[in-house]
Amino acid sequence: MISFILRIWVRIPRKDFGVDTWYFLNYAQAFRKSRRLPARLDNYLLDIEEQWYPPLLAFILSLFPRKITDTHHWVFSAVIDSIQAVILYYFSFILTSRVDVAIFAALLYIASTVNASMSTNLNARPLAALICTLLMLAIYNYSLNSNIYSLVVVLVLGAILLHTHKMATQQLLFFAAGLSIFYRDWKYIYILGLIFITAIISTRGFYFKILKNNIEIVRFWARNLPYLLKHQVYASSLYKDAGKAGSRMGISGLKMNRFMFLLARGQLLFFFFLVIIIWMKKADIRCVSINTSFLFYWVFINFFTVIATTYLPFFKFIGEGFKYLIYGTFPVSFLVSLGAIALMPSLMVSYSVLILLAGVCIYLQAFTVSRQLLNVNSYVDDELKEVINILKKSDKDNVMCIPVFKAEPVAYLGGKKVLWGAHGSGWDKMDEFWPVIKVPLEKLIEKYKINFMLIDKRFVDKEDLKIDSLIKETVHNGQNYILARVA
Repeated sequence: MISFILRIWVRIPRKDFGVDTWYFLNYAQAFRKSRRLPARLDNYLLDIEEQWYPPLLAFILSLFPRKITDTHHWVFSAVIDSIQAVILYYFSFILTSRVDVAIFAALLYIASTVNASMSTNLNARPLAALICTLLMLAIYNYSLNSNIYSLVVVLVLGAILLHTHKMATQQLLFFAAGLSIFYRDWKYIYILGLIFITAIISTRGFYFKILKNNIEIVRFWARNLPYLLKHQVYASSLYKDAGKAGSRMGISGLKMNRFMFLLARGQLLFFFFLVIIIWMKKADIRCVSINTSFLFYWVFINFFTVIATTYLPFFKFIGEGFKYLIYGTFPVSFLVSLGAIALMPSLMVSYSVLILLAGVCIYLQAFTVSRQLLNVNSYVDDELKEVINILKKSDKDNVMCIPVFKAEPVAYLGGKKVLWGAHGSGWDKMDEFWPVIKVPLEKLIEKYKINFMLIDKRFVDKEDLKIDSLIKETVHNGQNYILARVA
């Protein structure tokens, strides 16, 4: 309950928040209609209709009536993340038979700034983190009890994980390689291969399409890594304005993203330091019923993944590094709680340190999540809803949104085709328009037969887009948005 409250309290005044939210609601609606893989969406001009994005979250959402997911989408991630906190509590208690270790482990998990930032709007990362945790625990159980039943559980959970999130799949690759190195045992690589085979067979080959999509994403960011977290318009060589690129970063949410990088790196260094100390003293830890080496390896591999994807050029294009921390919060929270209580000179000191640590983390969490609300790209306000209603009444389709993140609510709430993609196959089409504009807008308007342009004034000045000669009618010109008809 504490976890759930801390995740949602800042969202209550702004429930219609999140970029991924609208895509998953759209994806879920496609599932409700077809009830089969692959689901199809024709809203995205830069995607193929078949959706090759990992489908698990959309499938789960489709099991609920649309009215419930539309009005309560903001609670799903918080509920899922809270379930993992509950699992951690019971896991800690079963292993140690100590309520204090279990309480503080769960409290540290709840206080994680990274988990909080990922769990306050609808997206696949909390679900992927939960399944990844269950899979790692199943792998550990199989390493102790090498029987067919344990292996089946591993393969089922692994196949499910591969249908959840791309970064979870990539983290699993690191886990398999890392465990094989630590234990000097190739069975973890063999298990990984069996997981992929299970995923392919269980979906009658559909996983091949998900894998192809994952490869397209990696290749896309390998080409566009220099443009990561850059302003779509003002970092473009066609519309370059260094001053505005900096001043409008906060509007686009990029400053907040960079702040999250900084905060996550601090969290990484601090907890890595604590885990190393506990590792060095682990022989002194008596109040646990299993060998903790697997949990330490889990943490070390996760931290290596974060460091590699943040600092090493060869790995940087497979994901924003700090987001991988969500796959290691479970064991970190347990080990820090266990180590602090077992190794401190007295329980009073242990409790004081853990309470202080949790308090600082909760403060940073509240600050971080509340600051996220300043990212206007991720919020559907009343004026945007008004603009979307105007679009719904028009029989014309094909809308270009700048910034692109406004395309998701226009596609779902307005039912319009939008110049956007980044879901299924078609990432090569994205190069012209995102993460920075590389082709003059007038050419994109002609190529994709764009009828409307939706422009957020806080993100870009209309005059800088050099499209005045193309505008046939200004349909809406409000405080924050311009809707112009260009055909």
